[in-house]
Amino acid sequence: MKYYHNHDFTYKKLYADNLQLQKFLFQEAENFDFQTMEENLNSVGKFVKDILHMSMFVDIKNILIVGCGTGDLAFWLASRGFNVLGIDVSIRAIEIANQRLLSLPFRKRINFLNMDVTLLSIDNKFDLIIDDHCLHCLVDNTDRALYYQKVREHLKPNAHLMIETIFHEDNFIPPENFILDDGLILWQKTNNENDSYFNKVMYRESYYIPVRKLIKSYDFEQEILKFDLKLIYFVFRSDLRVQLQTTSCSLQDPLQIPAQTQSPAVVRAIASRCNHNL
Repeated sequence: MKYYHNHDFTYKKLYADNLQLQKFLFQEAENFDFQTMEENLNSVGKFVKDILHMSMFVDIKNILIVGCGTGDLAFWLASRGFNVLGIDVSIRAIEIANQRLLSLPFRKRINFLNMDVTLLSIDNKFDLIIDDHCLHCLVDNTDRALYYQKVREHLKPNAHLMIETIFHEDNFIPPENFILDDGLILWQKTNNENDSYFNKVMYRESYYIPVRKLIKSYDFEQEILKFDLKLIYFVFRSDLRVQLQTTSCSLQDPLQIPAQTQSPAVVRAIASRCNHNL
């Protein structure tokens, strides 16, 4: 098991401890309302909503969501007529997504799979792949290379990859219980040595686990181009910032909050698959 499998612990703890949240998620699915779901989309969902009207996306039918979580974006897209496959490394997240799916009228247009994107291998190619805050959870360069390789393999020619990820600003200062190493990997302090997290290390008498990769804008551009993807959209959103949580191994979605040195901003990118082979 690798460090990013720690997200399964987070989902298990979050939904075991918060019965009210569980109840809300299932009631939301049972009483599905398109407008409410659209209003509650996370920042990636809002990004998708804002660009789907563009001419390059008019013929899209099949969509893959990488890091789909408990399914909100997949539900919204399926309700608009798209065929959606959502994958997530968290077993618990996929269990919840599949349970919520049962009550939806458009459930035949959605499938969820528990799958590691670095091992992605399915007999299908997609018109659009959406990264729902997955890439910045891959802190190891080898894992990130596998991510791009697998994503490219599953894109149709001239199809598109959408990414929203956090980037590094020179004035970023990690908040309490986080440290940022020289490789721009963000580590989070765990409660104690008995925590069942993978890849934890001792630092100054405390245990830490790697949780996010911050990347400089130039390095992000080069990373995309290196894997034979054509960058067609690249926008900094300093108004969208990730609020780091100090009480759990997770990060909240980017929020429109005042710029803070302890809250990384995001960059949004759209890349297309080049026609020729690697």
